[in-house]
Amino acid sequence: MDKIQKSPWESQVVLLLFALFLFSFVITGISGFAWNILGLNEFTLGFVILSFLLVVSAGAVLTYSFVSFSQNREVRHLMLLLMSANLILWTFLFLLSHPSSANWSVFFSDKDRNRTLAIAFVLIIIPSVLLGSFTGDLKPSRPSVFLLITWGAIIMPGISL
Repeated sequence: MDKIQKSPWESQVVLLLFALFLFSFVITGISGFAWNILGLNEFTLGFVILSFLLVVSAGAVLTYSFVSFSQNREVRHLMLLLMSANLILWTFLFLLSHPSSANWSVFFSDKDRNRTLAIAFVLIIIPSVLLGSFTGDLKPSRPSVFLLITWGAIIMPGISL
């Protein structure tokens, strides 16, 4: 199998970005900026914006995985497809149930619902990562596709809802 050649500057760019992020985290921690408590309005605005960015990113992964699975039929692409679809649903439900959304999501915002969704997130991510790492490049059989679609498209959204 041919090994993919990396450009000589790729590792340097990754190292530079890692150092930049690490430096910014250290500076915000030392300066005390990371410990400022936001007001409810500022937190809610940031939370909505970050949720929107997460949904957009998951939508891009969903589109890529759908195209890749329809072309290659690999387990990894099916798992990414199901995981990103569940992540989109999970993000909207998490946004609705978060206690900071109590002003506009009166019936759904609750700490217990939010904690339950946090546990459901673990049930979405961990099996996908484990199964994708062990059987990523394999071609799925009909029973395994049925099992994966049952888990990712019926059981997990049902648990989240």
